[in-house]
Amino acid sequence: MCRRRKNAIRRRNARRGSVYIAVLGTAMIVSVLGLSALMIQRIQRKADQQAAPVLPARLHADAALRIGMLMIPNDPGWRLSFSNGVCEAHVTLGRGHSTLGGLVRAPGHIAYG
Repeated sequence: MCRRRKNAIRRRNARRGSVYIAVLGTAMIVSVLGLSALMIQRIQRKADQQAAPVLPARLHADAALRIGMLMIPNDPGWRLSFSNGVCEAHVTLGRGHSTLGGLVRAPGHIAYG
């Protein structure tokens, strides 16, 4: 009888140790996931800070393209009016400016059309 009781106590202690290891493992996984999320946010913030000066330039370029796209339907002879080179120079938009230029392809050129 005494031997059975000792074996039962050993099994119970062994189970307690395995639960402790499982809890430690789970806590470690949760902490690694939390630290990973913090590092991802930090990297994203740095990328956003580096991209901040580029955003106004993109907006000005987009505005210049839209101005050019509006000019084409309003002028049926736009290929003659806007020859190769600068069409609109130093258009002020907010705190910046943009210049619209183009290249008119000749008939027979591979990119014509």
